[in-house]
Amino acid sequence: MASTGYPTLANTEKHTLDDFHEALGLLSEELAKQPIPSREPLVLITSGDFLSMQLFHNRQTSEDLDYVLVNETHAPYLQQAFTHVCHELGWPNNWLSGNMSITCPTGDARDVWVKEAIHQNIIVYASDHLKIYAAKLQWCIASKMSRMASYNPGANLLSRGITNNNAFEPAYQAKRDADVDDIAHMLKMVLDKRRRGWFGKMRTALTRGEIRSWQQDGYPITDKTFEAVKEHYVVLYRKSPYQ
Repeated sequence: MASTGYPTLANTEKHTLDDFHEALGLLSEELAKQPIPSREPLVLITSGDFLSMQLFHNRQTSEDLDYVLVNETHAPYLQQAFTHVCHELGWPNNWLSGNMSITCPTGDARDVWVKEAIHQNIIVYASDHLKIYAAKLQWCIASKMSRMASYNPGANLLSRGITNNNAFEPAYQAKRDADVDDIAHMLKMVLDKRRRGWFGKMRTALTRGEIRSWQQDGYPITDKTFEAVKEHYVVLYRKSPYQ
């Protein structure tokens, strides 16, 4: 069962970065046994908690690794290898989550999205049989900020018949705080890269309008979210990330 991103009763097992590396190593070994027509590594694109764990080391654990499979014809091979790894490690079948495919673009826009991720060339895992790229950071930032607008733990719990959310609210707030921290780190990475380029010498600051332009769908990014991210960024880096 794929993860929804926020904590649920059915999705509470946590994995460290070392855990994920072990699982991905086994997955790569199993992919080597699959009759994939091309012997090039199977390519995934990721965002979310695993990406932050790998790039920024600002999270200790995550329930899952979100991914999009670039070549969808390879899905049966990935599924077979993944099932073997679940049995080998005794893990539930939600540690590798395909839910990210719901939020990524479709059709021709998906092809552009994939090319941008590969061109960005932030590789978070690589072996002879598996390569994982970070999704374009601007897309990751906008997606996280958009999802924060839909943050409603009370409604989520009521939909599952739970009327007392006192025990769950801290977990949701912790998730929200962690997402704000992820966004701040990614903004810093985007701004640092911009400052190294010729364009950055003329204009290093971002605007809220520019960040909103990175969003392709989902809930509109709220001013409340912008303020929460800005406040945390200032705490970390002593300056505002946008006007």
